Amino acid sequence: MGARLMLSFCYSCRTYHPQHEMTLLETKVGRRWRCIASINASKQSRAIRDEFGKQQSARNKEESLKQAQIANEKRITKSFYHVAQI
Repeated sequence: MGARLMLSFCYSCRTYHPQHEMTLLETKVGRRWRCIASINASKQSRAIRDEFGKQQSARNKEESLKQAQIANEKRITKSFYHVAQI
């Protein structure tokens, strides 16, 4: 069995990344993981930071829609089986 890939949540881009792509930072609220990509993007010009933010927002929206679709399919399936048993 292979080694498990450890994922951590990036508080900046709000997604999970492998820990080797992350840095643990000390913040006002304690230690938090942040991905290296978001750290590097924050050091760029405003236009590049804005583009990075737009790309990340699009990825987050896509993931949110997928999760909503899965939840909706489960709800419909559960409702169908409930009606079928009556």
